[in-house]
Amino acid sequence: MVSSQFESILKEFELFFNCSLKADENESCLIQMGIGVNIQIELNREGKLLIGCRIATLPLGRFLHEVVKEALKANDFYPPSSGIFGFSHKSSNLILYTLIDPYQLDQNKIESILSPFVAKAKIWSDALNQGNVPYITEITNTPPAPPFGYQR
Repeated sequence: MVSSQFESILKEFELFFNCSLKADENESCLIQMGIGVNIQIELNREGKLLIGCRIATLPLGRFLHEVVKEALKANDFYPPSSGIFGFSHKSSNLILYTLIDPYQLDQNKIESILSPFVAKAKIWSDALNQGNVPYITEITNTPPAPPFGYQR
């Protein structure tokens, strides 16, 4: 039984993630992808669906500045639906997020938004975890990986 608007929206995502999704007590849902990326879904105050991913905690210094510079370039280069980078000064986290109108969701839209979003999150997360700055030229030459490592 679906107990909230958010849980009914989560039902739409179950086919993509191939698992049952439930809202927690904060009306959000954290999905552990099993590929080193966790996706969080929740409704924001305006009723938009916020899909986010913590990419990495960045140490202060030159590396942080290089990463933020490349993330800002990526925000300008890629379509916003593939995710927008943000940085939290409070937690030193690089975050990738996108906003979706929940009333315009269908399986095709979910697939077209989440596949590039997850691929982008994975590429950046892997690079940063190895201590590398993911430059735009490197990313554009890398085909997006399917989620969970399976072929469609």
